[in-house]
Amino acid sequence: MKLDGGGLSLAFELDGVTGAPSRAPSVLPVPGAAVVLSAAWLRGPTRFEVACARAPTRIWVPGLEGVVLDAASATVRRVTELSTLAVTPLGPEGGLERQSFSGQSSDRSAVGRHLLGFLGEARDVVVCTAVCTTSLASRASAGCDAWLESLRVEAAFVNAPAPGWLVRRGFEAAEHPRVAAAGVAAIGLLLCALLLARRPRSETVSLAPARAPSGAQKKAPE
Repeated sequence: MKLDGGGLSLAFELDGVTGAPSRAPSVLPVPGAAVVLSAAWLRGPTRFEVACARAPTRIWVPGLEGVVLDAASATVRRVTELSTLAVTPLGPEGGLERQSFSGQSSDRSAVGRHLLGFLGEARDVVVCTAVCTTSLASRASAGCDAWLESLRVEAAFVNAPAPGWLVRRGFEAAEHPRVAAAGVAAIGLLLCALLLARRPRSETVSLAPARAPSGAQKKAPE
């Protein structure tokens, strides 16, 4: 199966499901940002869903990848109503940064991954999140791990942009650490809206702005 949009293609293996890709990209409350791919499918008690978004990087700074994906993981935990969520460290994958996560509630489990990269001359940031949720009883046979392993994002990815004005203007992170940290955190929370915001439990994904996360996730052991 393959989805195209926003200058990238998302390829994966998924059979015996119902549901269809969203019919049109969504516009996000981040200037210049848009959801370019989003879809969800059902197979029995198992839900497979994916969303990709693209946004400009006017004030990108080194290390922001982790902030963005931490915020995305907090959003995933909230909208899937998981009681626990563990994330792995960031790691490279074909020109992207990859982070996997897993969690569960009293009756459901979830696994997924985030992929983050940069596209085009302007080095826009692209964030894709895929998550598979199923009942605890169906976890072993749901096919979530096989689906995630088959997932590929195909595009002409480029290197991360050079430090933006936050760094060039006198290394404000060193001079004013609280101000700089607040700015970076705000960017991360805005980019949360790119990923799996609250949606109805139906066959298609509905994306909306995410609220600020109420707590941090725990890191999985390396």
